[in-house]
Amino acid sequence: MHTVTRILFVDDDPNALAGFQRALKGSFEVAVAQGAHRALVMVANGPTYPVVVSDMRMPIMNGMQFLRRVGEMAPDTVRVLFTGQADLQTAIDAVNSGCIFQFLCKPCLAPQLLKTLQAAVARYELVCRERELLERTVRGSVQVVMDVLSRVNRPAYCRALRVAETVRHLSQKSPWPDAWKFEMAALLSHVGCIPKSTESLDAVHPPSPATGEGQQGLDSDPQVARDLIAQIPRLEDVAEMIARQRKPYTAAPGGRAKSSRDLATTGARMLRLAFDFDALLSAGLDEEDAVAHLAEENGHYDPALLRILDMVVAQRVRKRVVHVSIEELDLGMVLDKEVRTRSGLLLVNRGQSITAPLLQRLRNFSHVVAGEVSVRLPREDSARSARPESIS
Repeated sequence: MHTVTRILFVDDDPNALAGFQRALKGSFEVAVAQGAHRALVMVANGPTYPVVVSDMRMPIMNGMQFLRRVGEMAPDTVRVLFTGQADLQTAIDAVNSGCIFQFLCKPCLAPQLLKTLQAAVARYELVCRERELLERTVRGSVQVVMDVLSRVNRPAYCRALRVAETVRHLSQKSPWPDAWKFEMAALLSHVGCIPKSTESLDAVHPPSPATGEGQQGLDSDPQVARDLIAQIPRLEDVAEMIARQRKPYTAAPGGRAKSSRDLATTGARMLRLAFDFDALLSAGLDEEDAVAHLAEENGHYDPALLRILDMVVAQRVRKRVVHVSIEELDLGMVLDKEVRTRSGLLLVNRGQSITAPLLQRLRNFSHVVAGEVSVRLPREDSARSARPESIS
């Protein structure tokens, strides 16, 4: 049996809950909640519950209503309903509609309860294995697409990585259970650049920072990207985010912020903000000035996301900028300026975190890099990672 065998029982009768704990002692890790509202708090804030079992007859919120809420909050959790004869047809309809896994009629003997719970845990394990397999398939598909983009349009690939880092910060406190799709949308946002020829890309990507028509050369075709990405399983929302990435945010009358209607809307707002933030940085503005410029565009961006970006930048400003050689680069450092060869060829754009592959790439080109590299790093790491005389 899976090592995670935590089961939540919900009932308004404390005696019934105590009975479940006694009957299942040694078989499962049993948690109990007296009433649906208490249980919802536990599901939202507590550990993962592979199985949730609820009584049907409870005040304020009955078992069916509660389990529907659980399904919205934790889709993988397997749901079981205890019901009496009066609610038998309701339970049958719920099973047929997929709302619950199984129902148990009262009274229920311990062997039957144990058998049902074992089947529910097995169902949870199967769902988790299938999801893990699908996620590996999705990640592999995305990696192939990104590898192609990195070869046919390196500037667009680098920009997608920078935008993805910004989106990752914007989504850290997101309430959406599928928040990983936001960063995925950022990574795939420039897939529409793949059809462009290498010759035309070279023409619009001179060594200097991309601005004006040069910046337009980095722009992806959202519709092309959506059509490509929509073919990958589980990325339908991601495709919609990318398709809507250029739609402006408009405040409600009186300047009130509009709420996000769905996952794709939230993701599209993140992408637009991250894109415009990156464009300002590429035009030469520092991060603080870029955020201030975006804030002046009243009503064009989601205020909540803009506040998060402002806090992220404020935290970065409190980090020290140092100048180090390629050999002194370390994982986790963030490039404060772009890295170029002595002939002016762009190797890496500013804003990228030093990862193991990027570090190896830079070291391979260390003999042609012009001078030292400007990076940001936490204040407590400054003395260890850079020479004192190099601190700006």
